Amino acid sequence: MKLYKEQEKSIFAVFSIFVCQIIASFVLPYFNVRQSVRQLIIYCVCMAIPIILLSKFGCKMKISCKMPHRPVLSFFACLGIMCLSDRVCTAISNAFLEFGIQLSADVTLYDMYMPADIIVSFITLVILPPLAEEVIFRGLIQNKLLVYGRWQAIVFSSLLFAFFHMNILQIPYAFVCGMLFGYFTAQTGSVFFSAVLHFVNNLSAFVIMYTGASETVISIYSAALILIGALSVFLLLKGKKINPPCLSLKFICPFAYIYFIISLIFAFGGVKVV
Repeated sequence: MKLYKEQEKSIFAVFSIFVCQIIASFVLPYFNVRQSVRQLIIYCVCMAIPIILLSKFGCKMKISCKMPHRPVLSFFACLGIMCLSDRVCTAISNAFLEFGIQLSADVTLYDMYMPADIIVSFITLVILPPLAEEVIFRGLIQNKLLVYGRWQAIVFSSLLFAFFHMNILQIPYAFVCGMLFGYFTAQTGSVFFSAVLHFVNNLSAFVIMYTGASETVISIYSAALILIGALSVFLLLKGKKINPPCLSLKFICPFAYIYFIISLIFAFGGVKVV
């Protein structure tokens, strides 16, 4: 099946990211560079390889700044859904912690002692991911698969994006984000709106980690965002008929399940008893 072949090419390109990360983790420690700079180099190299491979495989994307219909409502609706998903994952994590199980490793910022380190970490964590990851997963992979079905392309690229994170808590959250990013990319034919959403999401996480915001502040911020998001969703869907997509697992190639299993193995590696 031609669809399976295209999916396998996409998976191969994403796998190259893991290979590059492993090689870089062995090579870069021999160079005397700061941790923040090391992470920046690894990210740039790891993201460049799949973009080159996907381009060689015939994946193309159009560059435009097209926005969806009613962009402000769409923007806040997405932020509200993403925030709700994050809080659900956080609640699940906290529930497991009550039983002494930590589902994922603590997230820390590297070398945040000097302004230069803060800038480098900001580039690595906030600026580059929305650009590189949206180009790879939405601009190249999803757009290439759209000819085989809109929702099939959105779901498949979202699954690749989710399992790419190799983190038990981030996988479901990243899938929700991927579905939103993919939907608006398919609607507009551009990754601009999804890149903006991705940027705001990463920026919020960066600010929370860097400032060490308290759980109270995070809860108030999240509640406000979820309420605004819920109102935005209501206004967007008011008077519209919703036709849920009908999908079958048969549209996912067998090789993809190997990718999912390997990702889960690495993800469960981060689970520990505390």
